[in-house]
Amino acid sequence: MDGKGKELGLRRIGLEGGRYALLALDQRPPLYQVVRSACPRLSPREVWDEVGRIKGLIAARLARVASGVLVDPRHGYPSVLPHLGRGTGLLLTLEDHRFREAEGGWRLSHLIPG
Repeated sequence: MDGKGKELGLRRIGLEGGRYALLALDQRPPLYQVVRSACPRLSPREVWDEVGRIKGLIAARLARVASGVLVDPRHGYPSVLPHLGRGTGLLLTLEDHRFREAEGGWRLSHLIPG
C-alpha cells in the first residue's frame, strides 16, 4: 500500500482528531484461567471455545464504539469478526501467548504458527 492509501485507510478507522479507541480482546491465558475456574468440568478445547464465545459477546457490545479491535487469530477472530463494522480496524496478535524466559528476565516470544 502506498503512503496515500495507508493514510486514507488509517483516517477511515480513526476517530475525530486522528485518535484511535482500540478494544483489546487479545488476552488468552488470563481469560482461559477465569473460564477454567468457573467451569472446571469443561475440557481444555471447550474452555478455549468458551473464551472465543466470550470475546464475541464483548465485541457484539463494544466493537461499534471502537475504532479498532485487537484480537488473537485462533480463539477470538472467528467470534469477533461478525461484529466488526466496515469502519472498524482489525489488528491480529502475531505472538503466541507462550514464551521462553531468557537470562535477565527477558521474555522471548515466537510467532503464532500459520
